[in-house]
Order: sequence, then structure tokens, then C-alpha cells
Amino acid sequence: MLYGSLVGEKGLSASHRRVIELVGMNKTVLEVGCSTGYISRILTQRNRCVVDGIEIDPEAAEEAKRYCRQVWVGSVEDEGLLSLIEEQYDVITLGDVLEHLVDPGGVLKRLPKLLSPDGYFLISLPNVASWPVRRALFFKGNFDYTESGVLDKTHLHFYTYHSIDRLIKEAEYALLQKEVIDATFPLESSLSGLRFFRRFVPLLRRHFVAKYPNLCALQLIIKATPLRRPQGRTESRCAE
Repeated sequence: MLYGSLVGEKGLSASHRRVIELVGMNKTVLEVGCSTGYISRILTQRNRCVVDGIEIDPEAAEEAKRYCRQVWVGSVEDEGLLSLIEEQYDVITLGDVLEHLVDPGGVLKRLPKLLSPDGYFLISLPNVASWPVRRALFFKGNFDYTESGVLDKTHLHFYTYHSIDRLIKEAEYALLQKEVIDATFPLESSLSGLRFFRRFVPLLRRHFVAKYPNLCALQLIIKATPLRRPQGRTESRCAE
């Protein structure tokens, strides 16, 4: 329930909002790691999608049932759970999920059977190579785990702007789109406070983010599709 509480306190993050935008309208969606349904609610009510969820926390899953057509309680790494899902979906989202899994590559290889022929995956995950993490490690020697965020204590894997490409390739996916989210550049807050630099900060931001995405990105958004799709599953039907 931690992540649902954080959203309740601080609202949706920029990566949450971007995933919702990339899902689009009138889609069938499988939200892996749906938590309390804070994204499912918007997809259902605003985007007019039909949403099913997978959630490992029984309490969070119970809340998510208010917005999802169906919620399977358990881990996406459980092949028995995946075998219970008979539909194919237009979009499968993995929002801040892969970094928590024992075998994220194995999950990516098993999920395509649940994707419709024209469907795609949306993946969001934190970038451990962002400059705040580098600064703490370089100047203070700190790599301290936290309750949430990039160094969440429950993370089993860490990814960067570049290493996520390898995971996608090894899972035999085609990378369609990669975006940096919550991007900042070093000294941005300090320069924004100086009248002389204030007008140049947006220009500096665009330059730094474009030239050094691995340094600037706090979060990454991936849109991908499997290169090979299993045959013989029933195609999904969009919400009307």
C-alpha cells in the first residue's frame, strides 16, 4: 500500500501521467503492478479503457477492484497466475515493476502471449545513473537505500538509459520509443534563482537533457513490442 499512499499524498508523478497519455483511448489494458488502482481509475474513467490488473499486495488489489474489471492477486513471475489470464490486451503496462522482479527478462519473454497482434508494452523505471545518485556516490560515497524512489530498498535490479536497451533486446522486443522523464540538469535550481540566468534555464535544460539523457533522466519510459508473437490466443476487444 506504500505506493498508493505516496500518490495519495503527492499526486501522480510525471511518469504516471505520461504512461496514461501513451496508453491512449478505448484500449484494453493489463496493468501489471496496479497497486490501489490510481492509474486504472484514470484509464477507466477518462481514457474509457477496460483495465485488468495484477497486484501482489492483497490489500492494494482489493482497492484496485473498484476501477479494474478484474484483478489477479499474486506475482507476475508466477507462471500459474499468468496461465489464468485468457484475454489478449491492446496495451500491457509495467510501471515501476521490472526493477522489483527476480527475473525481469523472463517475465518479458512470457508476457507477449497476453498481447494483441497490434499491441505494445509501456515500461517505466528509475534511472540509477541520474546525477543526484552520482553526486551522492562521488562526493559522499553514499549509496543508501530509501523507502521509495530510485534507491527503493525493494529494488532487485538497477537500470540506466543505456542498459535498459540491452534488457529489451535480450527479451527479443523492438524498442519503439524511449523518453526521459522528470529530467533536470545539475545546478538548475541554483541558476533558476539568478535573475541573469533565469531566461536561459529552459534552453539549458533542453540542451543538457538532449545531450546527456543518462545523466539528467530520473525516470525512463519505454514503448516496445515483441519481435515474435505466440499464436492461437483470442484477440482482445476494445471498449466501446
